[in-house]
Amino acid sequence: MAYKRSVGQRMIPVMMTSELVEHIDKHLTGLNYSDRAKFIRDAIGEKLKAMGFQVPDEWLLAPSRLGKGQGPSASAASRAALTDAKTSILKEAKRRQSKTTGS
Repeated sequence: MAYKRSVGQRMIPVMMTSELVEHIDKHLTGLNYSDRAKFIRDAIGEKLKAMGFQVPDEWLLAPSRLGKGQGPSASAASRAALTDAKTSILKEAKRRQSKTTGS
């Protein structure tokens, strides 16, 4: 079913000015982001961490869409590939964070 969310996944609509959205979109590629949602999740995570909140890195990953409108559910190999991809993303996020904080 289209637009069906995974367990634990919730969409939150966020209103922004057209200018802000255009500014974000203009700079996504230069910031090594492939999509706006990932950038916004990371920005929220960074803000919360800066305020002293504990934010596990896995909270900032997009919930899996495997099996959503793509036919039969994912095979074990597909799930393993997704886990590997998430691990790579976490490593890259940590690298990026340490690069921006200078640590």
